[in-house]
Amino acid sequence: MATEHHPEFSPGQLLVQARDAAGLRVEDAARAANLSVAMAQALERDDYAALGQPVYARGYYRRYARVVGCAADDVVRCYEVINEVPSAVPQIQQRPSIPYGAKTSGSGARPPWLWGVLLLAAIGGVWWLWTASQSEPEQAPPIAGGVTSVPTSAPLATPAPLPDLSTQRRPPTADLSQLKLSEELSVDPPAPSPRSAMEPAGVAAELLEITVGPQAAWIEVRDARDERLAYRVAQPGEQLRLRGEPPYRINLGRAHTLEVRLGGQLVDLRPVLDSAARARATITEGGRVIAP
Repeated sequence: MATEHHPEFSPGQLLVQARDAAGLRVEDAARAANLSVAMAQALERDDYAALGQPVYARGYYRRYARVVGCAADDVVRCYEVINEVPSAVPQIQQRPSIPYGAKTSGSGARPPWLWGVLLLAAIGGVWWLWTASQSEPEQAPPIAGGVTSVPTSAPLATPAPLPDLSTQRRPPTADLSQLKLSEELSVDPPAPSPRSAMEPAGVAAELLEITVGPQAAWIEVRDARDERLAYRVAQPGEQLRLRGEPPYRINLGRAHTLEVRLGGQLVDLRPVLDSAARARATITEGGRVIAP
């Protein structure tokens, strides 16, 4: 059995590269994956002893990889190859087939000539039944005088005559042609249903729209009530429409690729971008951006 090549990167290096590309801190990624910061750091520095048994380590790798936007199967496979851990996918063994000669051989197998005897017996039985059905039925013995007795059936009862419905009185028919047009129009039309309240034309002032560019990006948004409106990695081309109570607190990764609008107005994030293309700021109701 051929051995697999040693991977070019360790699972921890793959996770670190994906987290840096998403613009996330270790603390943010650990909180999103529902892991402790110590466990997240152990995953990134390839501390396999701190991960425990392989069944637990695979689960930690998969949860952390989904948060930072990395392929979970690739990370788990690197871990299995480096640690020489067998894959968790069960191997299905096919049941060996039995040769035809082995099935028919043995003391219980019937000889071929017996099938011919049974077939001939079946054909003979069918032929005998057919000839018996074609024979003429026996005739009844004649009565004296040469007249054959024929059973007579009871006379049929005469059906009662049907009643004549033509003489019955029919109900009078109303002449609808005499209705006046004024009577036809006397019915009041149904009252129109009241119009439902509609939002004014345009975009609501509190609507926050975030459009993701060609790369996945981390998006975290909270409103004035500290309610979390978004907390995940958004995929390329996805558009988030968030509605809460301004002002909004944002924490965006790869913010230079995002388009942010508040109430339909474009929000300029360039003043709050850091060297890692992350944006942490507060967006007021008027669309102003305030650094933390």
